[in-house]
Amino acid sequence: MISPEIQTLLERAEESHEVAGFLLRNGHADFSVAQTYYTKFHRYILVTQKRREVGHYGVTQHVSPEEAAESFQWAEEFMQAVKEYLGA
Repeated sequence: MISPEIQTLLERAEESHEVAGFLLRNGHADFSVAQTYYTKFHRYILVTQKRREVGHYGVTQHVSPEEAAESFQWAEEFMQAVKEYLGA
């Protein structure tokens, strides 16, 4: 059984992922990658953290739509793996 705390975190991760998809589909790659930062595997976190910093704070740099789509996919994979592990 999943604890209420873990269930809440999973729900928040799913919401972040949903928002990231909306932002990506509507041309907001910088902000999409910032949302996917909160939902993924460790090795992806390092890459996505840099993208999040560019997305939120970059003055002359931007996250490409391809990079945002990749981060979005990583977040989706992570959430699926967590759900499978927890039997959710």
